[in-house]
Amino acid sequence: MAEPGVVLTAVPEEPRHRGMHLAVVAADVAPRLGVSGGHDDRAPRYVRLVNPATGAAGYARLHTGEHLAPGIVAVQGYILDNAGITAGESVRVERWDPERDARPATEVTLARVAGLPAGRVQAGGVRVRLTDSGLTFVPGHRFSLPAGGADLTFEVIAADPPDVPVRCTPETVLTLQDATGPDTADRTTGRPEAAEDVFADIGGLDAAIRRITELVIWPAEQPELFARLGIGAARGIILHGPPGTGKTLLARAVAKRMGAHFFLINGPEVMSKFYGEAERRLREVFAEAAEKQPSVVFIDELDSIAPSRDRVSGDLEVRLVSQLLTLLDGLHGRGQVVVIGATNRPAAIDPALRRPGRFDHEVEIAAPDQAGRRDILRVHSRGTPLAVGVDLDDLAERTVGFVGADLASLVQEAAFAAARRLMRTSLDPASVSRAEVGPDDFAEGLRTVQPSAFRELRPALSGPDWDDLTGLEAAKQALLQLVDWPLTRRERLAGLGVARPGALLLTGPPLGGKTCLVGALARRMSATLLRLPAIELLSPWAGEAERMIRDTFVKARQTSPSIVLIDDLDRLTAGDPDLVRRLLAQVDNEMTQLTYATAASVIVTARTGGLPPAVRHDPLFSDVVELGPPSSTEIRTVVQRRLAPYLDGEVTADELAAELRDRSIGEALRVCDDALTGALWDEPDHPVVRKQHLITALDRATHTRTTSPEEDELSV
Repeated sequence: MAEPGVVLTAVPEEPRHRGMHLAVVAADVAPRLGVSGGHDDRAPRYVRLVNPATGAAGYARLHTGEHLAPGIVAVQGYILDNAGITAGESVRVERWDPERDARPATEVTLARVAGLPAGRVQAGGVRVRLTDSGLTFVPGHRFSLPAGGADLTFEVIAADPPDVPVRCTPETVLTLQDATGPDTADRTTGRPEAAEDVFADIGGLDAAIRRITELVIWPAEQPELFARLGIGAARGIILHGPPGTGKTLLARAVAKRMGAHFFLINGPEVMSKFYGEAERRLREVFAEAAEKQPSVVFIDELDSIAPSRDRVSGDLEVRLVSQLLTLLDGLHGRGQVVVIGATNRPAAIDPALRRPGRFDHEVEIAAPDQAGRRDILRVHSRGTPLAVGVDLDDLAERTVGFVGADLASLVQEAAFAAARRLMRTSLDPASVSRAEVGPDDFAEGLRTVQPSAFRELRPALSGPDWDDLTGLEAAKQALLQLVDWPLTRRERLAGLGVARPGALLLTGPPLGGKTCLVGALARRMSATLLRLPAIELLSPWAGEAERMIRDTFVKARQTSPSIVLIDDLDRLTAGDPDLVRRLLAQVDNEMTQLTYATAASVIVTARTGGLPPAVRHDPLFSDVVELGPPSSTEIRTVVQRRLAPYLDGEVTADELAAELRDRSIGEALRVCDDALTGALWDEPDHPVVRKQHLITALDRATHTRTTSPEEDELSV
C-alpha cells in the first residue's frame, strides 16, 4: 500500500504541461518521498495526492522543478478535482507504485466530456495512451489527453474491478460513450465510422498517404493487432521529393489524424555559433515531444543538420548527427513519438540515420502525375468561383512538371488575373457577386507561373504539336513504338519481367527535325522534357559534366513520366573522345536506376555521320532511329500546310516542293517562313507570297548552305 507522505500546498501547474498528468515538486522534496526526481521517461515515478479531510485521492506522475518552493506541489486542475482539493489547500503527497498498488482493469467505461466529437475518438488509441501513461483512476475521476491544439476530457463511468484504484493494460476492454448524447460505444480499436478525413485537403499524394497510414496511423489505431503480429510502429520516416510537393502538409495531417502535438524543426534554424547550443535545442524539442505524447516531430531540410559525416569538415555537423542518433535511439513506446524528416537530397543524409531503428522507412513524394494535378487543382480551387469553361482536366494536362505549390500559385495567379480584369470595369455589388475565374485568367496565370522543378534547368521546347508535324512519318512511328508504347504499358512489361530498353539514338541531318520531334513527342505523352544540350557539358571543372547529368536524372525521376534529351552529342566528339566515353558511362549508370515504375526515357540526338563508330555502337543505345531525307510527297505536304493560304498562284506548292528536293524538313520550313516574312513586310495587312519572295528565300537558303555547311547545325 501507499506509504506516509509529505503535506504540501497545492497550486495549479503550468499550462504547457496540460494533459501530462503531472505533479511537480521542488527537487529536495522527492527524496523525502523515497523517489528520485528528474525527467527520465524510461523510469517514471508516481504519487498519490490525498485530501487530508476526506481521504479522496488523485494520481499523478512526479516531476521536479527548480522554480518551485519546497512546500509547494504544482498539480494539474483535473487531478486536484479528483481529490476534491482547491488551489491553496493542503494535500498529502504519497509515493505510489501503479504496478504494485493499482489493480489491472478488465473493463473500463469512459464518457467524453469535452474535446473532439465522439465519432472521432478511438478506443484503441485512448487505451494505448492510458497504458503508456501509467495513470491510476477510480470511477468518478476525470482526466485529459492532448489532441493537437486542444484536449480530450473523459470521465470514468465504471471500472472492473469496482471501488479500487485501477490502471489500463493492453488487455483492458475500453468502452467510449458521449456524456452529452446517446451511447456511441466503441468497444474496438478500429477506425471510427465517422472519422474526419484529414487528408481530404491533400491532393495528388494518394500513394504516399496510403504508405504513411500503414506505417504510422494503423499502429496507433490498432495497437493490439500490430503487437500480435510482432510489427513495431515506425520510429522515423524520411519524406523525400522535390520542393513544394507537400511534405510538410502531409506531416501536419498525420499529426492531426493521430490527435498528436506537432513540433517543427527547421534544419537551418537549429544551427548556432555557440558550442553545444544546436544540440541543446534538439534535446529540448525531443524532451517536450516525449512529455506531450503522442507527438510528431517534423525535421524540415533534414540534410542540413544530418549530412553525411564523410562529406563534411565542420565539427558542428558531426556533433548534430551524433546527437540526432542518440535521440532517435532513446525513443520508446509504440508509435507515441514519431519523427518525420523531409529532404530533397536523401543521398546527402548520413547513412547511419537511414537504417531500421532510426529512420525506418523512406517515402517518396514525387511530382504529381496528370490525375494528381487534377486533384490538387480541385482542392485549391474549391473556394474559387470557376466559370463554366474552366476545364481542370485540360489544365492538368498543360501543367506537366508542376508540383502542389506551383498549382496553388497558378490558382492564385488566375484569381489575380480575374481581379485585374474586373477592376478595369465599373464594379457594383451585383457584378462582384457574379465574379468568376475563367479560362483566359488561367491562361494568363500559366504565362506567369513556372514549374519550380525546372527553374534551374533549360525550359521545355516549344514547337508544333505531334499531329501538326508533317514529313517525318516513319520516324514518328518508330518513336511511338520505342518510347511511348513501353511507357504506357510499363506495368504489363514489368510484370512479364521484360528488361527496360536502353537509350534511343536519334540521328539525322542538320535542321532535320530531331529536337522538334522529341519535343512534340513529350507534349503528346504529357511527359516532362528535360533537355540537356551536349555543348553545355563542356566544363573546365572535373566532374562538373557528370554532376549535370546526375542532377538531370534526379529531376527526371522526380517528375515522371519524363524524357531526358541529350541534344547534339556529335558536337563533343571533335574534342576530347574520353569526355564522351565518361559522359556515356555516367548516363548508363543513371539508367541502371530507372525502372518501369520511374516512367523515364532517354533520347540522344546527333548529326548523321557525326559520331565515331565506337560511340554509335555503344551498348548504352538499344535502338537507333535515322531521319533520312524527306520524300517529295512529305516536302509538298509541308509547303501546302505552311504556304497554301498565302500563295498568289504564280508559283504552285508542287513547283516549290520540286525546288526544295534534297532539302531537310527544317530547311523547307525555313524557306517557307522567309518567304512569308518578306510578304508580310511588303503587305502587312494582307500578306501574299509571290514568286519574288520565294526566289529571295531560296537564294538565301542556298547561300547559307554553300558558305557554312558545318556551322548551321541547330536542330528544330
